[in-house]
Amino acid sequence: MPQLSPIFYAFILGLAGYSSAQQFPPPASYDTVLKSPINPNITIAYKAPEPGTCTTAFSTQKQYSGYVNIPPFTLTPYQQAYPINTFFWFFEARNNSDTAPLTIWLNGGPGSSSMIGLFQEMGPCEIVQLEDGSYGTRPNLWGWDRSSNLLFIDQPTQVGFSYDQLVNVSQELLYKLVVEPPMSVPKELPSWSVLNATLASGRVNNVENSTIIAARSAWHFLQGFLSAFPQYNPGQRPDQTTIEPAGINLFAESYGGQYGPIFADFFEDQNDRRRAGLIPANSTLEIKLDSLGIINGLVDTAIQTPAMVSFVYNNTYDLQGMSQTQYLNILSGFREPDGCLERTSRCHARATAGDCEGDVFDQETMDMCASASDACWRVQSEALQLSDKNPYDIRVNSPSSFSSYAHVEYLNQANVLQSIGAKVNFTDSTGMVNAAFHQTGDDVRGTQIKKMVDLLARGVRVALIYGDADIICNWVGGEAASLAVAHESPYSSVFPAAGYADIVTNDSYVGGHVRQYGNLSFSRIFDAGHMIPSYQAETAFVVFSRIIAGDDIGMGQTVDLSTFSTQGPAESLHKNNVPPQPEKTCWIRAIDETCSEYEKAQIRRGMGVVEHGKWFSQAPGRSPLSRADTINTKSESPEDIIREDRPTTTSSIPWTGVFTATMTPKPTSGASRVMFRLQPKHRRQLGAAGAVLNNFGTAASGARSGLIGGIAAVGGLLLLITGLASCCLCWRRHRSRKHNRKFMGGPKSTPSPPVIAEPTLPSTEQTEPKRNIVQRFAQRHRKESKPSPMRYDIERPEEPPVLDRRPSRHLSAPMEPILEAQSPRPSSDVPERRSPQPEPELEKPPTPTPEPEHKTHEPVLEPPVPV
Repeated sequence: MPQLSPIFYAFILGLAGYSSAQQFPPPASYDTVLKSPINPNITIAYKAPEPGTCTTAFSTQKQYSGYVNIPPFTLTPYQQAYPINTFFWFFEARNNSDTAPLTIWLNGGPGSSSMIGLFQEMGPCEIVQLEDGSYGTRPNLWGWDRSSNLLFIDQPTQVGFSYDQLVNVSQELLYKLVVEPPMSVPKELPSWSVLNATLASGRVNNVENSTIIAARSAWHFLQGFLSAFPQYNPGQRPDQTTIEPAGINLFAESYGGQYGPIFADFFEDQNDRRRAGLIPANSTLEIKLDSLGIINGLVDTAIQTPAMVSFVYNNTYDLQGMSQTQYLNILSGFREPDGCLERTSRCHARATAGDCEGDVFDQETMDMCASASDACWRVQSEALQLSDKNPYDIRVNSPSSFSSYAHVEYLNQANVLQSIGAKVNFTDSTGMVNAAFHQTGDDVRGTQIKKMVDLLARGVRVALIYGDADIICNWVGGEAASLAVAHESPYSSVFPAAGYADIVTNDSYVGGHVRQYGNLSFSRIFDAGHMIPSYQAETAFVVFSRIIAGDDIGMGQTVDLSTFSTQGPAESLHKNNVPPQPEKTCWIRAIDETCSEYEKAQIRRGMGVVEHGKWFSQAPGRSPLSRADTINTKSESPEDIIREDRPTTTSSIPWTGVFTATMTPKPTSGASRVMFRLQPKHRRQLGAAGAVLNNFGTAASGARSGLIGGIAAVGGLLLLITGLASCCLCWRRHRSRKHNRKFMGGPKSTPSPPVIAEPTLPSTEQTEPKRNIVQRFAQRHRKESKPSPMRYDIERPEEPPVLDRRPSRHLSAPMEPILEAQSPRPSSDVPERRSPQPEPELEKPPTPTPEPEHKTHEPVLEPPVPV
């Protein structure tokens, strides 16, 4: 499920958010509407959603949803001639909400709604399908509300439920058109393909078009929210007589690798201005960050682009997505003159000239950075096209239904919209916002490494967390980014020298590896794709809880972070198994992303049926989900639903608390198959399930020994047969030559056929890649003189330095392209990322032609979104 950016290959459905029963949202009403006590220009309107809208573990947990309104011209010195109405959804922690920490969650994109994280990843509830096929919710066992109060924010403006101005439109799903004003359904199209909706304006000038500007909007939002809800401000506890800085935790995913560091750094800068008297202290609140967590984030394009190419070629799943020649040629294109690396370096230098920190927005700078973003996207897209895998999960073939769009169906139900006070229909990913960020070249300005170094200097805990099945923001690039942060900080020697320790999820399962020194950590989560909590919910939760508590991430024990360092090997060498392919679902909200070419052709011919947002070639003869995965609608309460639907193996698992390890269990694989969050069964890494895995491992060990012996015996027999066959073949050839000379009058020796010389291959020295940034950093600072073991059988090529922020490093000369003998290098004219995918040559129904008074908006096609 993942978030958008030129670097992302994902959700091009910037217009999604409509179901076959969807119409305009009902009128919104709120329990409370007030002006901010510290800034009367900011208005907060909110309500308590109806019970069951998002079913929490305990009915006593309070939750609030609504909007913070920021008037035009608030984000000075940047132009903002539009109102900002930012949607939020807040949840109390399961225990001690008056003293629990506050955690803010942001999905990425740019343009992805944080409702994705709420309902598909780590929120208090998750989507279920009822027996009648409709959608509802149930508590999420491993929701992060186990440890913290949670605040989900849809930002920037026009993302998710947030809006600038309200506009009534019709959306056509087949060709992704938005028509204003609304239209009727043309008779040539299926009735479900045109839906009415109220959306944001869609104007590209009515959005904060860079992370730096979005940070200002987020700061003003928090000023309004914390002033309206002082009871959840960690700096204003009930037993305190003074107001302390609001210590919050910020966790962001995917493009959140850009959001997180810049937002956090801006909050701290505002605190400095407040203390210096540059902004009024009596009408502002100090927002102090305790922890910053980045989940499979895009942190630095110059570091992570070659890591993406490397990961497609060679990874711990042994899935090689391209040949060595293609691999080296793509990397050569990355380093070529006026290529991605060179353009990114020029953009960074110009955007940070003088005292600026990436906030230069003259047209020449924006054009330069947008060009650099395009160049890098061409490198990334070439690798992704060759892999033919899901960009968010290398184990899954494309197209795939990663991830479920059930939450979009649910959030567009009229009763849900009314319950949460939403004024617009829900859109999970907004292409226009992605396009606006691209115009400024936001993803290649490259200031995140420095921002994280500054945060470490302020005492903020910085955690990078990466699932090891993701391609687009993979763990190899994340590891390199963590070492780049350490290189520019006081941790330059001690962090690379720290070893990898096991992440003990529970008493029977190791969920990953972590390198941790002081306030900096890097975690690799086994068998998880781009959205870690969707795959490894329990591991994601324990890692999160240990980070915000300042504990040892591996074991969960209380430690002194000023001196703590993990112990273990210098490399994370765990190898993964590839599970069977998951079943695919064709969602009408994401036809291009989830439907096969055959299904697309059938849809455009008007064939098939649609049920609950899913397309079927014929009406399914059973419920879309099995009985084990549905909820009995006759249950009297959420608690009844939980008891009925929860597997018996989880009955002993409490709904509160965090696991603390006292020993390390035998490592096991955390995922036997690709797992998606629609109707998740409680995790396979739970205690009882872990015991089963251990028993299975013991039994498998004996079977494996016998199997090895059998294979050895068979191998010996095959060698003997091969030897005898070779002897017979040589004897027959000898007899044949004698026969030719004796009976055919042939020459005494048959001349050899002409030899066609094979293309000269490069020598080992020419093709052997240099050590990558991870290995070079680690080798430079490691006390031992011998080189560290390689992670892969084939070394990865040298990754570039982080732009020009490392004057001691030198760029290597571009590699000359290597011509492949039989598989010529793909054309360098890589399709622009916004070009639609080719479709089969089938007759299309005519595109609906609205009346002249209708305005038709062409969709903004963007690369997929990292959520």
